[in-house]
Order: sequence, then C-alpha cells, then structure tokens
Amino acid sequence: SFIAKEACITLVPVSTNIRYLYDNWAFWLDEFEGAVFSAVANALSHRITSVTIASSFNVSNLHPHGSHPLLDPQYSSSDLRIRHDDVTLSRLDKTKLVADWDVALQHIRVCNRPEPPKNLNCGKCEKCVRTMLALLALDAIDRTRSFSANDVSEELIRSIEKLDDTTYPFYPELIAPLAEIGRHDLTRAIESKIALYLLPEWKKNIKKKFRKTLTEPISKLDKKYLNGNLKRFKEVL
Repeated sequence: SFIAKEACITLVPVSTNIRYLYDNWAFWLDEFEGAVFSAVANALSHRITSVTIASSFNVSNLHPHGSHPLLDPQYSSSDLRIRHDDVTLSRLDKTKLVADWDVALQHIRVCNRPEPPKNLNCGKCEKCVRTMLALLALDAIDRTRSFSANDVSEELIRSIEKLDDTTYPFYPELIAPLAEIGRHDLTRAIESKIALYLLPEWKKNIKKKFRKTLTEPISKLDKKYLNGNLKRFKEVL
C-alpha cells in the first residue's frame, strides 16, 4: 500500500488458489503464467477495462513461454483488453527503472522462496543472484535493503543451478557492465555458467559437422562412379 500511495495508484489486493490447481513449475513457465494473470484480470472486468502484463523476455529472446506477446492478448474479452507490455526492454533495462526509483528499490522482491521476517529475498537462489548482479552493475546494490548482502561473489554465482532456456537470456547482457566496473571475477563466473548451458548445443553441432564430413565423400563417390545407386539402395533398405 505504501508503494501504491507513492505511485498515486489504487491497490486492489487479490487472493486466489488458481496457482496451485496444478502446482508444477514447468507447467507454470511453459503454459500457465499468462492464463493465471488473465483469469484474475477477467474476474475484475466489472471494474477495469484494460490490463497490462509485463513481458518476461525482450524481443531478441522470445521463445515459447506461458506469457508471450502473441498469447496474452488472446485472453482478452469483450469487456477487457489484455496487453503484453515492454517487450523492447531487457531485464537489465527494467532493473534500471527500479534502481532509479528509491521506493521500489527498497521493496523489490524477486525471490520465490524468501526467508521472512528477515528479508524480502533469500539472496541465494538464481533469481536473487541474477538481480543482485544487475543492481551491482547499476551501482545500486548498496542502496537497497531488500537483500541481506551488498555484494556478489564468484562462488555464489557458481552455486546456483545450471542455466536453462528460461534463465540464460538474462546473463549475457550483464557481462559488459560488470567488466566496466572491474568485476572480472563475476564475468568469469557468468561466462562459465553460459558455457555450461551452451555445451550440449556445441556438442550437437560438432557431431553434425563430423557426420557430414564422413558422409560427403561417400555421396560424391556414389554419384561419380555408381550413378547414385548406393543412395537408392540405402533408401530401399
């Protein structure tokens, strides 16, 4: 309510158990997120006519997700328009908006498993560490009370879970600003996390190139000396 008053907006608290109808995190990420937000919004359609859902990813990192600019507007109705907003802003851009507004900076909460009543955020999970890195890059982490620490260590970055399709897009943009302030220990840890994420794709590409190297000479010999009969024989088999 304090933040709402500061922002000159009307706060409408909503309680719902819809999130737990199927309490599966992968289902939430891939299919349920936008539907849940939209369901709550449509329940209030007698009071509001439009709702904005903040984007999860910017344009260059869009992929199939439970909240998406092509999906969320489809949950609109004749009484309510639903928009998917700020798709041009990266996560670092959005963090900067928060960092420039002191009230929001003091009450920022990103954690899915906070440790009340001490802190709004646990400071150890992937979302916390990622946000702390962004605040550090923006020279704002020592201005917030939302986290118990005002710095991030290389060991802390290495302790978070392996990056996946959902979390990877938020890390490459952190490397340059952290390098600019001399935190090469952190950029080294981030690059290591990114490399581990990209490794399966790298292996797949190597296998593909190796397979192509093995098959190309055979196909050329078949075409030159056997009139393509080897290829046709393979297709028959």
